[in-house]
Amino acid sequence: MNTHVAIPHHDYPTQVRETVAEKLSCLERYQDRVTSVQAILGREKLDHHVELVATVANGATLVADVRRSAFSEALSEAIQRLISQLRKVHDKSVDRRHGRS
Repeated sequence: MNTHVAIPHHDYPTQVRETVAEKLSCLERYQDRVTSVQAILGREKLDHHVELVATVANGATLVADVRRSAFSEALSEAIQRLISQLRKVHDKSVDRRHGRS
């Protein structure tokens, strides 16, 4: 899985990039067909903005976009939203293989 952390227009410490990349590595546990994940971090006034874009091998593109006052809250909620989307994609593919609709 390719992971890319983009921080346009703001200076976050290098530790933030490493933390985000480490937390995104857990996504492989939920869907092994994730080919790439891009994290876009930003800050607007007092809010932190985290956008996660994941590409799954079957062509699906999943997006989780969160704004919170604390960076850690925004990151964890975005990851949870992306995990829930990955589970839905996985469940759909399993249901189709077993003849359920």
